[in-house]
Amino acid sequence: MPAAGVTPANADPQEAPTVRPAMQHIRDITPAPGRLLRVPDMPGRQHLWCRGQVRHVGDPTVVVVSGAGDYSLSWRAVQGRLRGQHRVCTFDRAGLGWSSASPTPRTARIIVPQMARLLRAGGVTGPLILAAHSMGAIYARVYAARHLPRIQGVVLVDPGDERLDVDIRRASRRALRAGVAAAADQQTRSARTCATGTYARDLNLLPLPGVFPAHDARVDRRLLAGWCRIWRTNAAEGRGAAATWSQARKWHLGPGSLGSIPLGIIVSSQTLTFVAEPALNRNIVHTWRRLQHRQVALSSRHRFAVAPDSSHAVMLDRPGRVAAMIRRVADQR
Repeated sequence: MPAAGVTPANADPQEAPTVRPAMQHIRDITPAPGRLLRVPDMPGRQHLWCRGQVRHVGDPTVVVVSGAGDYSLSWRAVQGRLRGQHRVCTFDRAGLGWSSASPTPRTARIIVPQMARLLRAGGVTGPLILAAHSMGAIYARVYAARHLPRIQGVVLVDPGDERLDVDIRRASRRALRAGVAAAADQQTRSARTCATGTYARDLNLLPLPGVFPAHDARVDRRLLAGWCRIWRTNAAEGRGAAATWSQARKWHLGPGSLGSIPLGIIVSSQTLTFVAEPALNRNIVHTWRRLQHRQVALSSRHRFAVAPDSSHAVMLDRPGRVAAMIRRVADQR
């Protein structure tokens, strides 16, 4: 017979009304490292984690935008390397990490304004350097287009591109969308398992993610066992990817859109597997890499680098390289 649930005082309005005792224990021993903020027009509390200080008046704050389904934990190592020279703020999009879920669609049209409101609520009002990974690069470029006078630099880490969905072959597009849908379905099934308390009662059912340092891997596993909304939000961002790409293509984010704002792009060196069929995967990877190289045209001042022996998670595999690129961009402003 399942254990009776408890109703925590700070229950997430998008979660089940009761939480399994094992899940509540996980939450109690995994506090948010940053602040949990009330944000206008957003439910519950949203997580913003700022480290370091602005050293001189007018110096920018580095704001990190994580990739689809990812959150602040992945940037801890980069944040630690920069906090002596810069104020660095990571945040969790609604439903991810320590942030309460949102019932709204998980597409750029919704996510980017929510990001802006969260930063305002957290007092991040000065000039910014944006550092963004994967799908987060699209969110960041949309944000930059809307707030260009505040942007003093942009760093894109193995960035996604909104044209991938239209530039690949039709068969590749069908396979990619089917793969995204299948992954989202799996995330939804995992959310249902999570809600029973199964993962919280036996954390070993969730393998330690090898890309994280040991301590952070354990934290990530507890997050996925204690907050089932993370699985659901990950699925929702995946299902919203095609809409985000379509929305971004209408925002004129192409060549010259950053003017002369310093731009750094750092990409992985390993081949990704988007779909199982080799020929279709080669077409997707080739197109994706071509689009990444084309992104240097976003700004007249740019730098492009390849991170050696790095997977797609460059900020985890080569945090020093990512931190160095952010410093170079900051020095060029």
